[in-house]
Amino acid sequence: MGTIHVNIFQANRGKYWIGDDSPLQMNVREKSKVVELWLTREEKNDPEFRESLKPIYQQYKAQKYLVAVFLSGEENLYEQTRDLLLYNRRRSAEKEVQRQKEMQMEPVMTQ
Repeated sequence: MGTIHVNIFQANRGKYWIGDDSPLQMNVREKSKVVELWLTREEKNDPEFRESLKPIYQQYKAQKYLVAVFLSGEENLYEQTRDLLLYNRRRSAEKEVQRQKEMQMEPVMTQ
């Protein structure tokens, strides 16, 4: 893995690109004071590149921003998202059944 020459420039409002074809995406959310850095797999695994981001962290930390770094995963995004949605749907249905059972078991108060 070679050294990555780092140039930071604003491509669009809130989005930054580093290097020639290394698409580090940086979103600055001014209202919530959050900076999001989205790293590719290559960027994630490059210690020199990760070290080169420290000035960005320090700059925004001094302005009281939260810097969140999102790392590209190794799994299939479609399958993982599908499984998560299916789990959430199943869990929601289980909670609804439990809630209905609890309502049926409550004693009815009469006056």
